[in-house]
Amino acid sequence: IDALPGILGNILSSLSKWFSGMPRAILVLIITVMAGYYFITQSSRLYRFLLRFIPNKDFVRKIFLTTSRLTGTLFRIIGGYIVLMFITFAEALVGFLIVGLPNAFIWAIVVALVDLLPILGITTTLIPISIYYFIQSSPLQGLGILLVMVVIIIARRFIEPIILGSAMRLHPVVTILSMIIGIMVYGIGGILLG
Repeated sequence: IDALPGILGNILSSLSKWFSGMPRAILVLIITVMAGYYFITQSSRLYRFLLRFIPNKDFVRKIFLTTSRLTGTLFRIIGGYIVLMFITFAEALVGFLIVGLPNAFIWAIVVALVDLLPILGITTTLIPISIYYFIQSSPLQGLGILLVMVVIIIARRFIEPIILGSAMRLHPVVTILSMIIGIMVYGIGGILLG
């Protein structure tokens, strides 16, 4: 009880830092998507523009092809994460309806959105809900929420390498190995870097 104010203060300061960084992250995402869109739709004009300033045509072609591949890969990765979000949403919604969680649709949306965040994940939403049910003397619902969490985590571990690997045009084994190496080198945050 004595440590509770300090713990809550740390949680609130972490959340405020996270929320204060959100506008910058959203701005970077919007600019990246817009730049990718204009690069794809205006590619011939951009190619001619670069040829005017850089006389070496091979160099311009390499820059153009590399940027085109990176932009296409970025859009495929974003699409892959959107697909993963919808799969998580569907799994959570079905599980919540079976368990009998009130406002199951809203909670499924929250779980799907939080699942996209690399460090938080679904455990930050489902474990507190499960604890709440245990405190409210509903152990079956608490266990049901924990079971939903385990099913989502296991399904995500099998589906994520396949979807992201196909989005990046990599074999799923390469994707899994890169995630493992990222975790070994940089910890939990290394999943994304890997």
